[in-house]
Order: sequence, then C-alpha cells, then structure tokens
Amino acid sequence: MKKREIAGVMGLAAVMLSACQGLSRATVAETCWREAAKASSLEEYVKEHKDEMDMEAFKQEAESADSTLSQKFKAIALMCSLEYEKNSGQEASWKSGAFAFDYPETSDYAEKFLETAGTQGEEFWNSLGDAFSPYDCFWPMMAAADDLTGETVVNLLNNVPEDKTYGSKLADVVDQWIRANPVKAVDMGEELKKGGYYENWLSSDWSNTYVYDYGDPYRLKTDTIDEALEYIAYVKDSVLPELTSADTLKETSDILGRDVYNTHMAVTVGEELPLKEPGESLPETIDLEGKKVIAFYRNLQTEEFPGSATPLQVLGDFMLELPAEEAPATAAEADYYLVLTPDMEEAGVYQTMGGKDTGIGMVYSNTSVDLYEASTGNFLKHLGTVTEMPPERIFASYDDEDSRYQEITGADILYYIYRNLNDPMSYVSLVDDTAGRGDLAKDESVVVGDWEVAYHGAEIVPSYEKGMYRYDADEGCLLVRCSFTITNRGFGSSTFMSHYTSDPRATIVQLMDRDTEEAYTNMDVLTDSDCLTNKSLEPGESAQGQLIYQIPEAAADKRESLVLAVGSGIQLVYYPLD
Repeated sequence: MKKREIAGVMGLAAVMLSACQGLSRATVAETCWREAAKASSLEEYVKEHKDEMDMEAFKQEAESADSTLSQKFKAIALMCSLEYEKNSGQEASWKSGAFAFDYPETSDYAEKFLETAGTQGEEFWNSLGDAFSPYDCFWPMMAAADDLTGETVVNLLNNVPEDKTYGSKLADVVDQWIRANPVKAVDMGEELKKGGYYENWLSSDWSNTYVYDYGDPYRLKTDTIDEALEYIAYVKDSVLPELTSADTLKETSDILGRDVYNTHMAVTVGEELPLKEPGESLPETIDLEGKKVIAFYRNLQTEEFPGSATPLQVLGDFMLELPAEEAPATAAEADYYLVLTPDMEEAGVYQTMGGKDTGIGMVYSNTSVDLYEASTGNFLKHLGTVTEMPPERIFASYDDEDSRYQEITGADILYYIYRNLNDPMSYVSLVDDTAGRGDLAKDESVVVGDWEVAYHGAEIVPSYEKGMYRYDADEGCLLVRCSFTITNRGFGSSTFMSHYTSDPRATIVQLMDRDTEEAYTNMDVLTDSDCLTNKSLEPGESAQGQLIYQIPEAAADKRESLVLAVGSGIQLVYYPLD
C-alpha cells in the first residue's frame, strides 16, 4: 500500500514535471502569441506592449535550427509588427500604413520565411494554419518582405490548400503588396500574368498601380537611374498596351499640336547626379541630332519643405514622349541630362468657400530648366525658369491643413523647350521672363504669360477725343492714357484681356499707387479703336494702342508713386508711370 502511494505520488509528480517542462519549452514568441490572442488583435497587443517585447529574442528563435516553422512564423510576425510599430510614429492601422515604411531589421527574415512556401510546401501552409491567430499579422510581415521573387508571390496566391481558412486574407495582403511595389513588375510581371493574377484587372487597376497613384504620387522608387529607365520602358511596352482606355492618360497639347501623356509619373531614384556649376566657356548651340536625353526633377529643398518631391526623380511622361532612338536604356547611353531644379516658396493661406481659414500653405516654385552633359556632368545651357503652381483644387476637407505643393512642369512644355533650346524666343511664353527684372524702363519689353508687353508712356487728361467720340472722366476723376505695344507670344489665337479673369495665364495690367497699394483696372472703351482691351491677335502678331484708366484727381498729384503692374500668376513686373 505504501509502495502504491509512493508510486502514485511519483506518477503525479512526473505529470506535474512534464507539464512544467512543457510550459518551460514555450518560446518567447509563443508566450507573446498566447497573450496576444487574448487581446482584440495583434495590432492592439503590440501597440500596448511594444516596450516590453524582446526583438533580439525573436531574432534568435527565427534563426535557430531547433525552431519549428510554426515557431519561426510567430517570431518573425512579431518582429515585423514590432518594427513597424516602433518606427511608424503614427496612429494609422497596419492595413493602411504598413507598406509606407522600410523594415531594415526584419526584411531578410520575412523574405526567407515566405520563400519556404515553395520549398517546404505542406509544412509551410500548416505552420500558418497552426499559428494564424490573430489574422492581422500578415500586413507588417508582407510589408517587410521587400524583395520577393515572382515565383514566391505566385505560390502565396495560388497554392494555398483549399481547407485553409486564411487563404482569402493572405490573397488580400499579397494583392496589396503587389500594388504597393509597382517597380517589382519589371522582374515578376510575366510570372504574375502566367499565374493568372491580372485576369480580372480593369484598365484603372493597371494605370493606378503602375502609372500613377493620386493618393501616393511618390511611391515609384528604384535604387538606380538604370532601374528607373527600365521601369519606364516596362510601362511603355507592357502596361500601356494593357489599357483599353490609355487615351484617358493623355490630353491635347496646344503647344505640340497632338495628344501627350499627362500621368504625372515620376520615378524616384536613390542615386545622386554629379552635376557641375557653369563654367566660363559655354557652347553657343547644342546639337540634338541623334542624341539621347534623360529628364530629371532634382529637389534640393526636401528638408526645408517636407512632403515635397523626393530628392531625385526621372520624369516618366517626358521619357514616354521621346522617340525610341532618343530614349536611353541606361544612364551610360545618355548624351544629355535635362534637369529641373525647383526653388520653392510658400505663398500664404487659402480660404474655404465659407471664408474659414483652412491653414493650408500654397507652395509655388520658380523652377530652373538646365541642360548638362551626361558623361561629365558639365553645365551646358540654362534653358529658362518655369513657374510651377499647386493644382487649382487645393484642399480635400475643411480640416485638411497639409501644404499644397506645385505640380511638376508638363511633358509637353518640357519637350517643346528641349526641342527648341537653340531658339529661346520660340518658347519665351513657357518660361518666366520676369525673373529678377523688377522695375522696367520705358520701351523695355517683357513677356508675361502669353503676351509680350512694352510700355511707351502716358498722359493724364480730364478728357480726350477720338474721331467722332469724346471721352470724359467722371466728376473728380482723370483719365490716364497709357501707350503700349503688345505681341501674342502664345501658341494660339488669344485675346488681350488686361483685367481680372479666371484664366490663370491671363496677363493683367493694372495702374497702382505704390504708397496706398490701391489698384485701378483698365477700361474697355469699345468705340476707341486704339484701346487694346479685348484685342484679339494671332501668334506672333503685334498691335500698338492704349490702355485707359480712371483715377481720382488726388492720385494724379502723386504721379511719382504711380506704376503699371504687369502680372500673370506669380509673375509680376512694374513700369513706373514716368
């Protein structure tokens, strides 16, 4: 009896020891995983316990040859989740924010684990089935896997056993990974096609993923210029032919007289351009015949203007416009670099329609367009300065306080300037002719908007006669008759409005008192054939005539403070009246 009791006690002790040993064999990741299962989600668990979680312990488990695939899955899922939570610094959910960050600590672990979908088959799928709770762990894990092969991605999409309940969730996250990594299509696009991934895609899926995403215009990123050129070539050869509505990506250009791409596609590259400052001896003409060129947007103000364009981008729309013989496949093939360098400034705050201050800063840029020799980085020519403005619709909601940045110069404008770089007057209306000019002298001409303007002089009179008509100022006022020559430098027939209009490119000429900042708008004297207001001219056509203003008699006593302000958009110059 005693022996039986002892044996029973020893048996019970053995069971208890076995249970304790079982508990002791639980890994750090498995312990965290069990605790996370009690929370509403893994995401909430990591948010609450990120300071207590041991990244190094997870790494050891993920690297250990003794760890099962299920244990490795848990460790790596927790690692990726922890890295996102520590680095994101935001409240956005994993689903909406996981793909927006790099994962330098965990990317290799995630990639190696996901690759086992092709090498360990059933064991891989079972490890997910055993461990896949909670379901939200896949977002940061897939986001961390920056460099997957097409074979791995197709395996993750197509080889999930039918009895695995997580299949639809996995497919959803893999789909988001593909859309968040468009440049990967260069290497895996054909495998995805063969695997049937694109079968149900619409034209909008193709264009929003591989051409342009209005929600994240800077997500096209490559390490090198060569990779960016390869991606743009892929879009041209493989993506655009898939679009039944490719014409919706184009708009008619009055400048080029044909349809051009207007997708705003720009590919960020991780390289820097070794460009040199202008030397003393510059070529008078540039040979374009048979030459190859790459167009770049080089932003030197990223730290000063967070959220603006990335430091270096290859301009996709311009490259799409180039004929094949002028589009280099690599940077080494290029003869020229066409470089846009913005000089950004913030210009006040917009108001909502209700008059409420939105707090949105409008950022505009006087952007320099320059040509460099690709092989040496030598400066060759300054082609001009273009004015870049934010889009007309500058706020998304009444609570939106983000700055609105300028839109990159359109491909048609840049293409025309490049093609005609040896004849600056042919594109003078496309660049800012007012930069640094300030006050102008009489008879000095300037191009503002589409119009070249030259002021010749003025007279202040109570009335004047023209033909059978007499024109009198109102009581207490005088007329200011200003003599001008105007020339249409645009690309189509145009009307010289010379007063306020909703057209952002309209050229406005106002008479201003510099001391009081009061402005006087020119009059439309319909019966005076010399009146230039509403004068319509063809491209290159000129007209001489007058702009007529009415001012109070007291303003005429301060004639020295009167100026004629000629402006279009942010371009502005002054002619002193005398």
